[in-house]
Amino acid sequence: MGYTLSLMGRYNEALEELRRTDELAHGFFLVQTEAYMCEQFLSGVIDAEVLKLLRLLQRLRDSGASHSEQATAIRWRWLIDNPAREIEAPPTRVKRQQRARVSCSSTLKIQPGSL
Repeated sequence: MGYTLSLMGRYNEALEELRRTDELAHGFFLVQTEAYMCEQFLSGVIDAEVLKLLRLLQRLRDSGASHSEQATAIRWRWLIDNPAREIEAPPTRVKRQQRARVSCSSTLKIQPGSL
């Protein structure tokens, strides 16, 4: 019930329900996390946008997509602060490191019919 109230923006009621749930079943799935986020929102430490991004990151983590490009973009605020948003990066060339040094100091002679 507390999570639903929180999603509805009724943070005071949500916090009350979440605390009650934690008293009845300490450590129940995400109850303490949601209570903490409600407390942080109500005290002004985070705003609604940050709360929304935290929930999105939690969903990405729960779905196994926490290492996705979307999660990385949110983590580094690229969706908000990216000054190069409309600029495409130039194509990159991967230059392989030389593995062996070959020295050709003698002349190679190929005999007719040897190939």
